[in-house]
Amino acid sequence: MSGVARDQLRRVGVATLGRLPRVGQAFDRPRLEPLKTSGMRLYRWNRARLGSSGKPANLGQVPWDYVKANEDRIPFLGLREYWYPGLISKKLRHNESELVTLCGENLVFFRDETGRARALQGACPHRKALLSLGQVGAFRPGTITCRYHGLTLDGDGKCVAVLVDGPDSPAVGKVNARSYPTEEVGGVIWVYMGERTPRPVLDSIPHAREFLLADAVWVHTLKFPVNYLGTFDNNTDPAHASILHRTCPSFINQRLWDDVGVEELESGGLHVYLKGLTTPANPTQGKFGSEVDDIEWHLPNWTLVPAEAAPSPEPFVTWTVPQDIDTCVNWLFFPCNGSLLRRARWKAWFAASAAPFSLWPGSITMCVVAGDGAMLESQGVIPNWSTDHLIGTDRGVSRARRMLKDAYAQERAERRERQDSQKRARGDGRRAESRADPVPEAPVLESE
Repeated sequence: MSGVARDQLRRVGVATLGRLPRVGQAFDRPRLEPLKTSGMRLYRWNRARLGSSGKPANLGQVPWDYVKANEDRIPFLGLREYWYPGLISKKLRHNESELVTLCGENLVFFRDETGRARALQGACPHRKALLSLGQVGAFRPGTITCRYHGLTLDGDGKCVAVLVDGPDSPAVGKVNARSYPTEEVGGVIWVYMGERTPRPVLDSIPHAREFLLADAVWVHTLKFPVNYLGTFDNNTDPAHASILHRTCPSFINQRLWDDVGVEELESGGLHVYLKGLTTPANPTQGKFGSEVDDIEWHLPNWTLVPAEAAPSPEPFVTWTVPQDIDTCVNWLFFPCNGSLLRRARWKAWFAASAAPFSLWPGSITMCVVAGDGAMLESQGVIPNWSTDHLIGTDRGVSRARRMLKDAYAQERAERRERQDSQKRARGDGRRAESRADPVPEAPVLESE
């Protein structure tokens, strides 16, 4: 810790002297530099606009040719048959709605008459206006009414009224919006994006009870202007901490190099670990002598990090959620058990560490936002896996990529099977109708 502070003061001093007239030339010479994080430099780069000096504008361009060529093999918008953290519970109040984008889809969250969090497709089934611009409780408590023409939906997505169409609207009971299963656990509203009938959150996610049902759970979100696939690689790569976070106090004990091992877990995830061929960098640094020497990773894309890997009271979870093709959100779950004093102390540390102005070495802002965020954005919106040259420490990355592609192939096969089954069912229904006497029906919603 003191070494980091001394190095930063020395850099500030040398930089200051280097800018002085005449004196500056004496300090402008080649010299051997210690390997360091340079967090403030990365922070400034991260905050800079695309197209500014040192930050090319083309980093913000989506490589659509690469996406089109690989969309059958790589889920650029994420896997579907999983629970995702969608919204922090306290942000969803009664009689209000929140728009959340997940896996490339806009969802609207609101609470029904019982207070249960509900999630529907974000577009009104009438003419696709955003339901999040509508009003909750205008027709009756716990319903959401589209601001455009008053089409009103309950928590299951069923149309219960169309205000502009009067009390006898034929759309009532016939028009539906897609609803998504939701659960509130650990102060978070979870949403299931797939077609299967999901098991409960606590039964679906390994270690869920450990990091969601602790005495206290502190949740923080970070938004990155990149596709989630960049963080996908980052989450399965413990070795990068030895370089990127070299002088970050949270990782100051990280050994410079080591071999990486990978084991498949019975729960379906991966155990990625350093084999211990070298010794830690600073074995006498106490709590700030932590290192990421093993992690547990699971689909769709979350990592369990041991408490020894950073200042944290318990093992914590980092979970990356795909929003759209060019954005993702990183959720951090920090559980804490123990006395009120212990919880209060760690809560204060978390709050100070995650604040946007927390630019001290070791904070979440400097280590994750500045460090990891800059590296992710510098790779472009979507990393091109076809041009990577992976090395030995990327064994976890390589194995996780294969698992992602296999899971995506299975989801696509199931989707095709459902579509074929629905087509067969519609065909059988039409043949049955052709044998029966035709019965005229009133139109539900007129269309051209």
